[in-house]
Amino acid sequence: MEKKWIYIGLGVAAFVIIFYFVYQYLVNMNNTSSPSPSPTTQQAAILVAVPSPTPVPTKIPLPSTQNYDVLYVSPLSYLANYNGQHVTVASTPPQIQIGDSYWVGFNLRNGMLVLEPLPQDTAQQLSNQKLLIPNKTLKVKLVYTQPSSDLNMQSAAYASYGTNTTTLTAGILRSLMRNNKSVFKKLFQALLIDNYPIINQVISSLSGNPQLQSIVKTLSIPGNLVAPLAITYNAAMTLGIVPPEIQQYITSPNKVVIDFGYV
Repeated sequence: MEKKWIYIGLGVAAFVIIFYFVYQYLVNMNNTSSPSPSPTTQQAAILVAVPSPTPVPTKIPLPSTQNYDVLYVSPLSYLANYNGQHVTVASTPPQIQIGDSYWVGFNLRNGMLVLEPLPQDTAQQLSNQKLLIPNKTLKVKLVYTQPSSDLNMQSAAYASYGTNTTTLTAGILRSLMRNNKSVFKKLFQALLIDNYPIINQVISSLSGNPQLQSIVKTLSIPGNLVAPLAITYNAAMTLGIVPPEIQQYITSPNKVVIDFGYV
């Protein structure tokens, strides 16, 4: 009986030993079939480059290289305010020679219409330079010289204005203003700051020339003189220098200027 228990104990011990070795064998087999990645392998995985999406090129607009013909103006003109900007030769009203003036207009980007009653020789010169083609865009540029006097075509009318029944015209007013530039420049500067003593002084200084004095009085009304050599359309109508052939095309008088500041 005693040997029986000895044999049972030996059998259990043998089973435990065999189970232990089988278990170790299975564990070693599992580790061999699934090795853990080495640090080198892990680093290589991290360094794999991922291709980035192809960048879309941004289109940068290039500056315009278009060249524009130049319209030269005097610093005393209304167009001097638009130095470096573009104007378009107006198609309405159409360019027309009326009496002593060739009327041509320029449209501004802000909707203003600038009418220039030009002497015939000046108009011919600009036309020869292809600067008066309707709808053509021009670049305004200042010429820092005093505009020339206009006594060539209107000399007789200018001399007789106020001494007989000669009617004031755009050409005569043009000559009067350009030949008295200092008067109208001083008047304009005084109007800018509401300096009424200077305004009255300018008017009084012309007592020896009642006709010119009358014109200066009209243009001394605030808003009538918009540059030393430019007046509003309404002032021009008051002075009676706008021909009916031009009036019929004017639908917005407050957006029209008469400019004598050509060069």
